[in-house]
Order: sequence, then structure tokens, then C-alpha cells
Amino acid sequence: MDSKYLCLDPSCFTSLENLKSTFNLLQQSEFDNHHVIIPETVYHVINYEPKDKFANLPNILKDWLEPQQRNFEFLSEAEKAQYVKITRAILGQYQPSPSTGYIGDLKKIGRDSIELDLLIQRFREITGKILFDVMAVSWKNEAKIIAFSERTFDFMKEIGTEVRRGTSKVKKKMKKKAKIVIPLLIGQLYMDKYGVMDFVKNYQIGGIPLRLELIPAVGLIILANEKHPLVNTDNKHPYN
Repeated sequence: MDSKYLCLDPSCFTSLENLKSTFNLLQQSEFDNHHVIIPETVYHVINYEPKDKFANLPNILKDWLEPQQRNFEFLSEAEKAQYVKITRAILGQYQPSPSTGYIGDLKKIGRDSIELDLLIQRFREITGKILFDVMAVSWKNEAKIIAFSERTFDFMKEIGTEVRRGTSKVKKKMKKKAKIVIPLLIGQLYMDKYGVMDFVKNYQIGGIPLRLELIPAVGLIILANEKHPLVNTDNKHPYN
């Protein structure tokens, strides 16, 4: 693989099943020696003691929760205990870092085209900051975004980021070995054409129409997933 960084999307933490799938995926040999990064706000809340963790998760993850997942308090005590156990296993075994250590006080990325303050204005403060952290870590550190929903990429499309996807033989193999039955997306953000073909080659992604000279100022996301190739053609200015 071309880089040794992974960014766990908020969707990795929105349900017990997603969390289990995240842990199983991290155990795959393809991710050996990779360092795991988690958006700062999410990182802090999953480190809380159980009572505070479940009290704060619904608000932090609100914009990534599906309706049936919106209330963590509906988990049984056994399920909460399992969630805590897996969270501690991820923290202990993979020693993830909060995104702050990798992006510092960065406020803009790309050609100054994605601004933290404008994301906060467009979304709510927590969501805007998490989204900025995911995008900044992926771009600056060439980190692969691990996600179990489309939500983050939908937010990116809202600000004009182009999303292109194709079927990945490597991701399909990892998903099978990890016994993951829910949708899995692996993506990376590019602000220019550098490195795009390395990701496509390393993950054996087919079916992506690439016109690299047309990468928009607000970036291009390459996604490895099982859906048919999709090109976002409605890329309006991000802050209209």
C-alpha cells in the first residue's frame, strides 16, 4: 500500500456492528504497520468513561447516525459493555492518535479552498470540525478514510468535492477476510492529481473515469466500494 495512515470516519463508531467491523478490518494484514488517526472530537469522547461516553456520543455523532441508531441509551447493558470492550481494544492495540497531532492549527486545506470556519458555518460546529479533520488528515497525510456509511462523502459533495468510485479487488478481499457484511468504503482526498493513480493501482480499483486535469478546487475523493461507478457532475461553488 502507498501510505501508512488510516483515518477512522465517525461512522466507525455509530453502532456496535460498525465498531466490530472496524476492529476486524484493522486486524487485516494489509493494514499492518499503519497508524490510526481519529477526528479529535470523536477521539476524546470514545476515551470517556462509559457513562459519559454514552451520554455524549449521540450529540457528537448526531449527523452520522441513522434514525434507528440515534439513541445509544437503547443499547442493552450487555451491548454497552461490548461497545466499551471493543473501543478499549482499538485504543489499546492500535494506539490511535487524535487528528490534532497531524494537522495542528491548520484552518485551510488545498488551494485555501476548504476552510474550517466555512464548514462550521455550513454545518453545525461539531460536524464542521469533524469533517474538516477527516479531509485534512486524508489530504495532508495521504490517509485512507475508513467508513461504513456515505454520510461523510455526502457532506463533501455538498461543498463541491467530486466523488468518483469503482470496484476494488483489494477492498473486496479485505472485507471478506474480516467477515464484514455491511457496506464498507475506503477513500482518499486529493487536491491535485499527485498520487491518484497510486491509490487506484494499489487498491486495484476498476471502472473509475479519470480526467485528472479537471480536479476541482475543493478536491476529488476516490472511493473503493461495490457500487457502480458514479461521477458527481453537480459541483457547485462550495459556499453559495
